[in-house]
Amino acid sequence: MPWRSWRLKDLCCEEARKDGIWKSRTTADRIIADDAALADSTFDNVDLSRSKFHDANMANTDFRDINLSGATFRDINLSNVEMQDCNLAGFRINGISVKDALDAYEK
Repeated sequence: MPWRSWRLKDLCCEEARKDGIWKSRTTADRIIADDAALADSTFDNVDLSRSKFHDANMANTDFRDINLSGATFRDINLSNVEMQDCNLAGFRINGISVKDALDAYEK
């Protein structure tokens, strides 16, 4: 199937049926968004496992109840990032245990 582009303004996944891209109400084979503007989007109760984000602007984004276990971050700007109520077991930055560093800091 040749690639085609569509303007998907106010797309409702429950009703979208374009050349088999949406297999069912909530499942898509694969979505490739390249040079896409998705500002103010909401992703609720979605499975993004094994997804790849490259050159993505996620400034001022809110993440809640997110499972990032096993994820790898490279070349990431974390300036002014605040983390609250996080499970830090095994979390390392440049090989240093964040939990151990925070425990030592709090003593």
